[in-house]
Amino acid sequence: MNKKTGIAVLILTCALLVAGLSVSLAVRICGKNQPFTGKAAEYCSSLMQAGFPEDYAIALTKLHLLHPEWEFVPLIVTGTNADYTWSYVIDRETENPETNLIPAGSTYEAYRHPTNETLYDAGYYQPSRDTVEYFMDPRNFLNEADIFQFYDLSLSGDCSESALYAVLEGTFMANTTLENGKTYARNLMEIGEELGVNPVFLAVKLRQEQGTAGTSPIISGQCGSTLLRFYEEQTQTTESGLTVRPPAPGSENTEELLALNGLYNPFNVGASGNGVYTIYKSAMERARKGSPSFSEEWGSPEWDTLWKGLYGGAEFIKTKYIDQYQSTVYLQKFNVDGRAAGDNFWKQYMQNVAGALTEGRTLYQFFAANDALDAPCRFLIPVYAGMPESSPDPADGSCAYLAPATRRYETSAALDLPVPLHAGNDGVYGEVTLNGNEVLTVAGEFTHSYGVRGLEYSWDGDTWIPCSEDGSLLLTFSGNLPGYGEHILLIRGEAAYDPENSSRKSCRYFLCAALNVTVVPPPSVELALKSGNAVSRRMYYEGSEAVLPVCDDPQFAGWIGSDGSLLPSGGSLTMTADISYTALFLHPLLVDGAALPTNGGPARLRFYAMLPEQEYQTLNALSPAAYSFSASLTRTGQPLTGQPAEVCDVLTSSDGGEWRRLASATPALSDADLTAGWSAAFAVELHYADGTSKSISADGGPVTRTAVQVAKAALADTSAAYSPAVLEAMRRIANQTT
Repeated sequence: MNKKTGIAVLILTCALLVAGLSVSLAVRICGKNQPFTGKAAEYCSSLMQAGFPEDYAIALTKLHLLHPEWEFVPLIVTGTNADYTWSYVIDRETENPETNLIPAGSTYEAYRHPTNETLYDAGYYQPSRDTVEYFMDPRNFLNEADIFQFYDLSLSGDCSESALYAVLEGTFMANTTLENGKTYARNLMEIGEELGVNPVFLAVKLRQEQGTAGTSPIISGQCGSTLLRFYEEQTQTTESGLTVRPPAPGSENTEELLALNGLYNPFNVGASGNGVYTIYKSAMERARKGSPSFSEEWGSPEWDTLWKGLYGGAEFIKTKYIDQYQSTVYLQKFNVDGRAAGDNFWKQYMQNVAGALTEGRTLYQFFAANDALDAPCRFLIPVYAGMPESSPDPADGSCAYLAPATRRYETSAALDLPVPLHAGNDGVYGEVTLNGNEVLTVAGEFTHSYGVRGLEYSWDGDTWIPCSEDGSLLLTFSGNLPGYGEHILLIRGEAAYDPENSSRKSCRYFLCAALNVTVVPPPSVELALKSGNAVSRRMYYEGSEAVLPVCDDPQFAGWIGSDGSLLPSGGSLTMTADISYTALFLHPLLVDGAALPTNGGPARLRFYAMLPEQEYQTLNALSPAAYSFSASLTRTGQPLTGQPAEVCDVLTSSDGGEWRRLASATPALSDADLTAGWSAAFAVELHYADGTSKSISADGGPVTRTAVQVAKAALADTSAAYSPAVLEAMRRIANQTT
């Protein structure tokens, strides 16, 4: 195994540490350095109660806001062994120059040991103590990308074969079949399922160990021949510039070297040493040792096929590392869990001091490129007693490849509504309280040095919903606020992330804003309903909708509000203040008969309807647009339209009751019309505030009369006293014949 490359991590379905988070019109500091409010501050406090120091907890809370389904678990290293303080662990990691190495290129010069100039292991130097502290201090890497070195491998999770193809895309493994006729992806799926190791972890590790071309002699099946050539030719440097360091002539058994042909070690298990000759040979010797537990099943323990190399290497990693308290890339590089007992500090999967960082990023790239960052993930993060205030980057960010991902870009957040809030290289945090019937408007502008592909929002860590195609934000919540109580409105941006561009593949998302929104019930208002002597009262929240009772009585006219409004049976209204509604019933009656007024003008027949005066006065108090009276007059089956009803004086009946008389007259009658039959139908037309309408017809009838009939009846009434002119007109009409 090549100890300089490191190991990737399992994709897994993790337990969810859920916190619904919440935000104030002014930023409020909770705790010594926390910018959070509401439940975000509570979540931060819960992390500290679990064992995280405050600086850890603040960074992790920001990640939780960005990805609410991520869970963070502290590994209290000093709790696993009281001796394992920060200074003790650093002492142990730096006492052997080859425990940690840094590449020899000038790019990494700032990380080298200040006095040890020895070149180790095919082009690596010993790093400085400050460098080891920098890479071992988890606080430097609590960002979206770098945190994957703490991804917990001890859990199993589901993945699809298509996910494996995505990891292997662009490599020699993409469409290659092995000796059994199955692709790398299919073999990894089957091996992962059988061993209980996530196959995506295996795919990412293979890609990290073997690169994209797959030209390493370790997987060629001809590594023995390569070693023999290096030995016989005393090769000092490979074509790619790696130091070989072959043994002196006469010191090797050439037949034993050739016997290493036909062996495979795709996971580079045991591939270590000073120079590629030693690295390759140790890898092949490990492949020859293979997997003794499968000797009977395979016929020998050797990894003499690529499939056996895959299976045996995967089984080795699981049993020797994941199951032995090295369940994260970080712990496989820095074996500091005291429960591993005598294995601490020496059984470390890689020598590259930056291996955990770079391999964690390889896993992150899979998540980011496959839209899997919002899946549940658990991170096991070491905490040490006696940690310094900080462990800065010795290169101060000048080596972009090994600097924290967040050093590679800048962000800004400017929120204008509901309150101005501004921040550089961070999100903004605030609080707002509003009634459930109010409108919440959120507006702002967010930038990222890569560019912004869009913005998304989420209530309470639920589904992320796209809301902008750039960095400009305008959100309006009117009538669609969550329920009463505290809620968190999260805004995040998607950077112009590009997994194919090394300068634009550090972090895909950045936190823009976290607003703690407290939704409180609106003030209560009362609806009083009156019908006769009965009164009922109901309470509503201001701004809510009330539905009035339904009444099927045909004489029911509607509900009259104390504000003068008229609503129908079952009508609805928005409650804005205390209000009462009174049930109105109308009882119009058609009068049997007709009148024939003759005042010297043309003769007309007049028909009447009666409405109780109290009901009329109730209607009269409404807006004129709320009601009208109508009368339909008919002449021998021919309706006459456009004839308005006439409101007459109040008549007092003999029993003392008061009525309002409605009248409508025919057009002027010609002599030919005097013998025609006329009838009338009266109605009250109601026009409700919601735009609907209803008609209540007068009871009685139909009443049909002719002018001749009415004139004769008037002349026959001996109790009536008419003037001579009226009597003359009556007689003329009564004598009219067809």
